[in-house]
Amino acid sequence: MDLIDSLTDSVDITLARRKKSMEISKREKMLESYGSTLKEEKEEDGIQYTVFQMTRSLSCANRELTSVPGFIGEHYGDWLVRLDLSFNNILSINGITQCKTLEELILNCNDISDEGFCFSSQMPNLVNLVLNNNSLKDIGHFLKQCQNSLPNISILSLHGNPICQDSLLAKCADDEEDYERYRITVLHSLPTLTFLDSRCVSANEKEEAAKRGDFLTRVAKPKIVETSGEKQSKSKSAALDFKPLPETRTHQNMKAQKASAAREKYHYKGNHSEGNRFITDGQL
Repeated sequence: MDLIDSLTDSVDITLARRKKSMEISKREKMLESYGSTLKEEKEEDGIQYTVFQMTRSLSCANRELTSVPGFIGEHYGDWLVRLDLSFNNILSINGITQCKTLEELILNCNDISDEGFCFSSQMPNLVNLVLNNNSLKDIGHFLKQCQNSLPNISILSLHGNPICQDSLLAKCADDEEDYERYRITVLHSLPTLTFLDSRCVSANEKEEAAKRGDFLTRVAKPKIVETSGEKQSKSKSAALDFKPLPETRTHQNMKAQKASAAREKYHYKGNHSEGNRFITDGQL
C-alpha cells in the first residue's frame, strides 16, 4: 500500500512539473511572437517616445517638452491607457482630454501651474493622477477641476507642490498638523480617493473628512492690521484734504483774528459774563 502511494505521489509531481514547463514554454513562445511589438521606439515631430503594446502605455519622459504633444491624442487617443510625461517642462495639460481611454496619467517634475491645470472635458476613465513636484498653489482651483472632470479618481499624489503641506517633500516646510488638515480637505472634496500621496486613505480619515471637511474649506478673510507708519501716512494724507477756514475782514486790508490754542496769552476778565453777577467780592 505504501508503495502504491509513493508511486502515485511521484506521478503527480511529474505531471505537475510537466504542466508547469508547458506553461512556461507557452508564455515564452507568446512573448517571442509579440517581441517586435512589446516595446517600440518611435519618433513623431522630432520627439522620440516609447510605446508598450501589451500594456497600452506610452512614455515620453525626459524629452524637454513644454506642452503635451498633439500626436498623442491624434494617434493614441482611443487606445492609450497609461501615459508618462515626467521630467519635462510642461506648463499645461491642454490636450490630455483627447486621450479618452486614459486611466493613468503621470506628470512628475514639470512646471504645471494653477492656470495650466484645466480640463476641457470630463475624463471618466482616469483613476490614477500623479503630479509630484509641480507648481500647483491654489488648492480650491485644483479640487474644483478634479470634481468636475475626474469623477472616478482613486489615486492622487501631489508631493512637492505648494498645496501639499508635507514637511518632507514640499517646497515650504510645515508641521504635521497642516498636512493632516490638507488631507482632510482633499478627501472631503474627492471622496472617491483610496490612496493620497504616500499612504492609503483610512476609514477614520474618511469619517473625519465628512465631519470637518466642510469647515476647513471655508477660509475667512484676514483682517488687515495697520502699522504705525501706515497710520501716520494716512493721517498726513487726511490732513492735506482739509481746507483752511474762509478769511473774514473787519476793515479793508485787515484780517480778523481767529481763535487759536497755545499761540498767545489771554486773560479772562469776566466781562459780560452772566454768572458773575451772582458772585460777590467776599466769595472770591
